[in-house]
Formats: sequence, C-alpha cells, structure tokens
Amino acid sequence: MADQIKLILEGSLDEIEEKIRQAISDYQFFKDKSFGTVYGIPAESYQELITFKPQVILYFQQPYQEKTPNIPLKRSQHGFRLIGKESQTITVADVEALAARIKTLFGGSTPFFYQTGKSRATYSDKSKGYQLKINCFDKINGKKIIEQILDINNHSPDWQFFNFIQNEEPNNRYDETPGSLIILGKSHKKPVRRRVAKVEFHQATLALHGKTEQILLYPSLIIP
Repeated sequence: MADQIKLILEGSLDEIEEKIRQAISDYQFFKDKSFGTVYGIPAESYQELITFKPQVILYFQQPYQEKTPNIPLKRSQHGFRLIGKESQTITVADVEALAARIKTLFGGSTPFFYQTGKSRATYSDKSKGYQLKINCFDKINGKKIIEQILDINNHSPDWQFFNFIQNEEPNNRYDETPGSLIILGKSHKKPVRRRVAKVEFHQATLALHGKTEQILLYPSLIIP
C-alpha cells in the first residue's frame, strides 16, 4: 500500500480550498526532490556574530507546471528590515497584522508573480529598511515587485533610490546554455546565471534576533 498522508484542515470553505491548493502545490514540488548542498552556518553561530533588526523574507519560485525538464525550478528571495521594531518589542498582534498584509498583497488563489531576468533593479533606502537587489526581465518588472514589497509597510517608492542596470550583451554575458565542465573526470553542467522565468510568491518568514527558529508568516502563520 502506498504511503498515506493525513491532513486536518480548519477554517472557512474559502480558507480550506486555499489550503488544499497549497498542499497539492507543495506536494508536487517537494516529492522526489533533492535540494543539493546548502552552504551556511548554524543559526546559533550567526546570531552570536550578528545583531539585526526584525527581517521579513519573501520567497518566490517558478510554478511547477512550468518547469523545464532537467532544469531546476527557478527561485528567488527578497527581504527587508522592520525599522522601529526590535525582537523584544514586537508583539504577537504586530506579527499577525504583518502576516495578514502579506497574504492580501502576495498570497491567495492568484499569487503575486514577476519575471526574473538578466537585468538588475536596486532600491536602497536604509532609513526605511530596504536594500533590494532584484534580477528582473525589465524595468517594469523591477518596479512592480519593489512597489509591492514597500506596500507591505504602506510605503510608496521614492524613485531617487531606484537604479536599473542592463548589460549591453545580456544573452552573451548570462548565457542560458553555458555548457559543462569536466571535474574529476566527470561532466558537470555549469550553473545558469540570471535565467529568465516567471516566479510566483510561495512563502514568507520573519527572522528575529535571539530566536533561532524563523516565524512562518505565509501560507499559515506559525509562531514556534
């Protein structure tokens, strides 16, 4: 008999329908997947070295049904700091309001999406917690996601902090068929940089200094 998974869902009919769609999407994405090697340091060690403001991280990924065979799903993530908040002063009500705002702007049955690409849009306003670097298809897509991220805090972009960088020969500089390398007698595909793809909002977390477990803001708020 195949393995069985039991899910217990609570909420309104609309909320349950959304949770079912999300569960199916997650299952299709994670089944039989290898996520390779992760380079990093333990959360405890990082927090010993770095003191930081509360940080929201938004995760995006290419829809599974649009995946190209033998090519990993395209993923991206963007974060910002909550200026005026500290780990010791942020409240459960603050976190719940933040989660609800992200769900409204990014989640739901039609998640927010943008096109990644070979150009780069940046938005740097440290006084409000933003240092965004976005590899995007064009300026329109770059501004689209910047406006959406700032709207989480009800901020409007001040475009003097915006820059857009486009390579003169992007298809050569960021070739999507870079070939292979021979390493220890075996062929390995070179990584593809700045691949063009549609990516949808998938998940959001909140990192607090002094708390090693991140808080899941979306798809369902979980405060460990």
